[in-house]
Amino acid sequence: MTTAPGIDTTGIDIEGAKKAYYAVIDLVDRAVNDPARDWTSRFADVAVEPALSALLDDLILMAEHHVRAVGHTGYVATISHVSSNEVKLDVCLDSAGVDIIDEGGHSLKAGGPTRHPQKAKVTRRSNGSWIIAEISSNVRKTC
Repeated sequence: MTTAPGIDTTGIDIEGAKKAYYAVIDLVDRAVNDPARDWTSRFADVAVEPALSALLDDLILMAEHHVRAVGHTGYVATISHVSSNEVKLDVCLDSAGVDIIDEGGHSLKAGGPTRHPQKAKVTRRSNGSWIIAEISSNVRKTC
């Protein structure tokens, strides 16, 4: 993870904010492999609204379509904004290492761009830990 030019992170627990984002990416990679499972409590440990609903809605949609994903999402993240209680990230997600599988085990991966932008906001909780507060991706754009 890099920091955009001109962004001063002095005195900010950047490592804690990064750790919060990494935890979400790791959990998403595990959850999409079994989207029918109830992941609510696990995601509630790493995200709050509106990010929590956004993350769970994607899993619900996968479960409704009886698909799952295998592999790992790559990403390049840049810290684009910092304040004492907030860190914003501009991320380029790369799903080239992920395959969508149907109930029969057949790959549904279509051709086309595998990289798309994501925005994330990590906020500091009253106990000093960091949590994902907002997360959104735009699959219609590439990065």
